[in-house]
Amino acid sequence: MSEIEQEVKTFSVHYQCDDCGVGEMAPTGIMLMTHSPQYPHKCDKCGTGRTFADRYPKVITRT
Repeated sequence: MSEIEQEVKTFSVHYQCDDCGVGEMAPTGIMLMTHSPQYPHKCDKCGTGRTFADRYPKVITRT
């Protein structure tokens, strides 16, 4: 099997706070060991907490 190269674009994905609409959700450094790990986050402006299946900010790539 041979290698195939393909150009990809990289994106940084941030989650804006649903409560205040100004701050960004930042990880607390805790990982909940549930089936499908969960990651608590806290808004850097208003302090609202929310748990996600992903960590934010995150990096994604697209072709």
